[in-house]
Amino acid sequence: MFSPAAVAGLNGASSIAAGFGQTLAVLEDGTVEAWGRNTDGQLGIGDSVAPEECWDTFEDMSPCVSTPVAVPGLSGVKEVAAGAGHSLALLENGTVMAWAKMPTASSATDRPPVPKSANSPGQPIPTSAAAPPRSRSRV
Repeated sequence: MFSPAAVAGLNGASSIAAGFGQTLAVLEDGTVEAWGRNTDGQLGIGDSVAPEECWDTFEDMSPCVSTPVAVPGLSGVKEVAAGAGHSLALLENGTVMAWAKMPTASSATDRPPVPKSANSPGQPIPTSAAAPPRSRSRV
């Protein structure tokens, strides 16, 4: 049976978010620390790199970090969110920072694609992911 335990090396967290394999923590000073899988750069420390390898849900080895590491380039963070292969931070000034493998738009949702971090894989980049206004038509 598993029991709750403190996350080693994490102090001063004000909020957390969990994704498919990564966890993010906003610290009291407005910075972010991350740990877990980094197969898509979702920890913000580079694309598919990490000092360790861990078993993932597909029973395969994948790059990971078992103790929290600082996400470089982030400060003034208010909230974080995490998805299957991407991570997001909402800054105090309203800017959204996104990194790793981003979801793309589909015709079913009419949402624009979130800019991919192709120029700086795995590193946080500012992005605008506002959905376009929807028309109100009856079917």
